[in-house]
Amino acid sequence: MDVQFPVAPMIAQPAAELPTDNRHTYEPKLDGWRCLAFRGARVQLQSRQHRSLTARFPGVAELVAEQLPTGTVIDGELVAMRHGRVDFTALGAPDARHWIVAFDLLAHHGRDIRPEPLRARRDRLAELVGDAEDGVVLAPAVDDLDLAQPWLDRHRDLGLEGVVAKRLDHSYRPHRLRWTKTRATHTTEAIVGAVIGPITQPHALILGRHDRSGRLRIIGRTHRLGASAAAALGTQLTPPRAIHPWPAVMPGGRIGLPGATDDVAHTPVQPSLVVEIDVDTAVDRGRARHGVRYRRIRPDLLPEDLTVAL
Repeated sequence: MDVQFPVAPMIAQPAAELPTDNRHTYEPKLDGWRCLAFRGARVQLQSRQHRSLTARFPGVAELVAEQLPTGTVIDGELVAMRHGRVDFTALGAPDARHWIVAFDLLAHHGRDIRPEPLRARRDRLAELVGDAEDGVVLAPAVDDLDLAQPWLDRHRDLGLEGVVAKRLDHSYRPHRLRWTKTRATHTTEAIVGAVIGPITQPHALILGRHDRSGRLRIIGRTHRLGASAAAALGTQLTPPRAIHPWPAVMPGGRIGLPGATDDVAHTPVQPSLVVEIDVDTAVDRGRARHGVRYRRIRPDLLPEDLTVAL
C-alpha cells in the first residue's frame, strides 16, 4: 500500500469559537489518545507522536484486524468507556472497554486517498465501518452548527473536550493546522503557589488548591501571561513568609506538561493570592492536563474560600 507506518497526522489548532460558514463539518472531541490504525499484513497502532500503541492495546489491534480489510489506514481517537461515559483515566484500566472512534480514512484498498476532499473520505469511511458499536466505530459528525453546539453546552454530561471543525473540501495534509478545535471550558479559581520567571513579571503561574487535609496540591499551570497581566500580578505577589510546601524544581508532568520529564524551575510565592481561570475538561485526579487560561485576580476571595475539587 502507498501509505506506510508511520504517518504524520493532521493537527487541529485552538479556536475560541466554531466557524459558522456552511463549508465545515463538526465532530465531538473525545478525551482519549490520537491513534492511526494501519491494517496491512499485520496491524499497527500509532500515536500522534509516532509511537507504537499495538502492544499496549492488543485487544484493539485484534478488532482492527477483524473489521478492516487489508490496505486500510484510519485516523481516530482511542478511547476508554467506564461507568457509561468516555473516561481518559481508564485508558490503562483492564476493566474498561477500549475502541477507536474513527473520523478519517487515509488509505482504502491499498490506495492513498489523502488528496481527496474530506467529504469523499468520510463517505468511504462510513461505508467501511458501517454501524459497528465496538472495536472501530464511526465518529459522529454534523454539518449544522446548531446541531454541534449542544456538544459544547453539555460537554460534562457527555464526557467531551469540545468540538473539532473541518473543511469538507480539504485534503488530508500531515502536520498542517487545517482543523480547528474549540474546547469546552468552565471558569473557576485557584491559588497562586509559584511562578515561572521573576515574581515581579511572571511568565506563567503554577496553581494549587488545598486538599481535605489542608495540604496545598498543585492543580496545573497557566499559559504564558500577557505583559499587562504579568505586571498586575507582579504587584500582588510576594516571596513566601515560611517554608513553602513545594520543591524548588519539579518534573514538567507535575505542572500540566504531559509527557515532560525535565525539571522545571520555578519561584515559590506566598500562597495567598486567588485568581480566576478557565479550565477545560481534561482534568485527571484533580490536576489539569492542559494549560489553563488566566482571567483576573480575585481580591474578594481567600484560599480557604475555594472548594477541594477543580
